[in-house]
Amino acid sequence: MKCFYHPDQDAVAQCVDCQKGLCTACAKRYDIIICEPCNKARARKRISYYAKPFYITAILYVLVYYICVKNALPADETYMHAYMFSSLFIGWRITSRILEYFVIVGGCFFWLLMFFGIMFVGAMALPVYLPYCLFQIIRALRH
Repeated sequence: MKCFYHPDQDAVAQCVDCQKGLCTACAKRYDIIICEPCNKARARKRISYYAKPFYITAILYVLVYYICVKNALPADETYMHAYMFSSLFIGWRITSRILEYFVIVGGCFFWLLMFFGIMFVGAMALPVYLPYCLFQIIRALRH
C-alpha cells in the first residue's frame, strides 16, 4: 500500500479515522496516527463542542436580564437571576456527566431538586468552565 498523500512513499500506518495509508512523515505529524483532513475535522468538532457553552450562556444571560429589566427588578437581583439562569447549561453538562454513572428513579420532586442542583453546580462551575472551554478552543485551533 502507498501513502495517500505521497504516492511515491510506502504506507507504514493507516489513519485512525478514515483508514487511508500514511507514510512515515504523515504518520508522525500528530500525537496519534491521523491524516491532516481528519485531524482538522476533529478540531472543528472540538471547537463546536466547547464553543456551545459560550453561546448558550450568553443567550440565557441576555434573555433573563431582559425579562428582569422589563419587570423592573433591582439591579442586584437582575444580575443574580441572569447569572444563575445562564449557568443552567453548564450545570446540566457537568451534572449529566456525573449522573450517567448512577441509576436514578424519581418523580416531579426529583426533577425539581435536579433543577436547583444543576443551577448550583453551574453557578459554581461557570467561572472555571468557560475559561477551560476557551483553552480547548485555542488548543484545537493550534493543531
